[in-house]
Amino acid sequence: MPESGFRSRRPSSLLNSDVPRLDRFLQAIFDHKAQGLVLAPGKPASLLFDGAPRAVTKDPLTSAQIISLVREITPLSDHPRLDTSTPFSFGYEFAGQPFSVEVLPEPDGTRVLVRPATAGAVSIPAAAVISAAEPVVAKVPAGRRTAMFAAPPAGGAARAELEQLLRLTSDRGASDLHLRTGEQPIVRLDGELVRLEGAVLEEDHLHAMITSIMRPVDLNIFSETGDVDWAWEVPGVARFRCNAAQERRGPMAVFRVIPSRIRTAEELGLSPEIQRLCFLTKGLVLVTGPTGSGKSTSTRRSSAW
Repeated sequence: MPESGFRSRRPSSLLNSDVPRLDRFLQAIFDHKAQGLVLAPGKPASLLFDGAPRAVTKDPLTSAQIISLVREITPLSDHPRLDTSTPFSFGYEFAGQPFSVEVLPEPDGTRVLVRPATAGAVSIPAAAVISAAEPVVAKVPAGRRTAMFAAPPAGGAARAELEQLLRLTSDRGASDLHLRTGEQPIVRLDGELVRLEGAVLEEDHLHAMITSIMRPVDLNIFSETGDVDWAWEVPGVARFRCNAAQERRGPMAVFRVIPSRIRTAEELGLSPEIQRLCFLTKGLVLVTGPTGSGKSTSTRRSSAW
């Protein structure tokens, strides 16, 4: 099938009113690590997981609705093809990720398959049966918030380098990792800032590392405001509360370790007198101390009792 040139949507367009309606489904591909999207007449829009579709809308789509959705991202030169019975495909770029869009006219209407251009072939049954599992809800993220997310499939080398630093931070028992333009990586160990051995972080290099674990919506907020909060998890290591900001010399970021296992009161060294405070039924108990002293960990342990 002939290929047309790629159209592009910048991440900053996510919050604009002229966003193509199909973009919300492409965002869902990122959010849920799906292999692609299938739009079939008489069926709900579905994300693909291991080649099997899973519904992301409640109501089935008509062929006219599918054509209306895909027309918004189809190059003008290909618009006449939408009204023919000839299959065709074109490229579309969303948030820096190229997608392949296949338009497949069939006897019962037009079917559309959208998948990341780097994802490889995915076999899609002509009459896919939608899973009865709880549907995934596809939404356009709005506003600034902190959330766990799946990063888009880009920046693999930069992401691997950042995750190596995050793993090192957790392994050393540090509470934070500090990255700043023009500085070596720094960890906060027992409340003290300790500089790690390694090269000074250049502006472009650090920017690539930080943005490699952002969703498009978080990248958009960072680009527009110069500040964003989000979260990231390194499987088998820990979760991290992340903040990135733009300062005079370039980007900077701080990553706070959120341990996956809550330590016991004995491991924390809490005395019996301190532990008994958790069983008080009246009054106010204040837990105070400097950064990294264990305030959050202690209160989490107390709430578990």
